[in-house]
Amino acid sequence: MFRRLTLTTLTGLVLLPASNVARGGPNTADLKFKAHHIFVAAADSGAVVEFDENGVFVRSLKPPALASPREVRFGPDGLLYVLSDNGYVLALNILGTVTKTLPVGPGVPTSMAFGAEGHLFVGTDLNRVLEYDLELGQQYLVKTYTTHGVPFGLAFGAHGHL
Repeated sequence: MFRRLTLTTLTGLVLLPASNVARGGPNTADLKFKAHHIFVAAADSGAVVEFDENGVFVRSLKPPALASPREVRFGPDGLLYVLSDNGYVLALNILGTVTKTLPVGPGVPTSMAFGAEGHLFVGTDLNRVLEYDLELGQQYLVKTYTTHGVPFGLAFGAHGHL
């Protein structure tokens, strides 16, 4: 059963997979995001909004570093990655605390996708695609496009190609 959600400026939506079920432990490090919850990048409110599996509002995540979120994705490390309009990709933990800040500049992030190796790929408004090795903390320029426009909707195909 689906419930209707009315949101303004819906710029990103992700459904948490069942594999990220909360383990419930005494430490916040043991907690994970709850399964089947929906996370929405709500640019108008400058927050990431969480809904439960029935479409009921749970909470709004609005860390100070977040500006007009554009897209949300769960990373292989269990963190929620958010494209921020201020030129960063932010990684949030279960508490909504920023645990990683990845600079995109120059430019503003437009889309993102995780590759099979766990690397994060980010498109920018300056017609570039960047690759981040999250374990090493390295950023690489993958491609600069001069005539094909801004890279929106990054995704990997069945053969692992971007």
